[in-house]
Amino acid sequence: MIAQLDGVVAEFDMGGILLLAVGPVTFEIFTPSSNSDVWREGDEVRIYTHLFFSNERMALYGFKTAFERNLFRLLLTASQVGPRVALSLLELGGSVVARAIAAGDSRSLTAASGIGQKKAERIVLDLRDRITEIAAAAASEERGEKEYAPYGEVAEAIEALVMLGYSHQAAARAVHSAKVDIQGTVEIADLIKLALRKVRSA
Repeated sequence: MIAQLDGVVAEFDMGGILLLAVGPVTFEIFTPSSNSDVWREGDEVRIYTHLFFSNERMALYGFKTAFERNLFRLLLTASQVGPRVALSLLELGGSVVARAIAAGDSRSLTAASGIGQKKAERIVLDLRDRITEIAAAAASEERGEKEYAPYGEVAEAIEALVMLGYSHQAAARAVHSAKVDIQGTVEIADLIKLALRKVRSA
């Protein structure tokens, strides 16, 4: 599996096809066309990738962050969602999609090309309980190998909610409130779920 590539942008067209030169090899990578504002020809970049196999072909998909790449992988597990549909959803922005799924907001997903209300509702139903895992993993990766303070799970949960598109202030208020309700040690995913319920009802 190709997890990431470091290389130079050789070409990027408006349809979302990126040509990335890695040494003597140039990879063709499918990516949200919205990244055209980020990646320019000649830029040295790191692309987080997912190699997709089907009966007909093999294709490489690439993203700016590990969070977006992992969200793409999660979307692929939803009923009737293939790479094209997942990529279309990510045109809306990773945090927008994650927040909509976490909030049960299927209507927001219909803004993506080719996503009707019924399909959007199915995606939310399939993934809503699992989206916090992606946010928690992204927050943990963002913090890297730093030593956490005694209440490090609070900081990580706040970052997870920020990954889902909430403001830092709203996230912090919800997480601290959830921590008070729980009183004691808690799994990070459970803390995030409770904080999400609080931030939605605020």
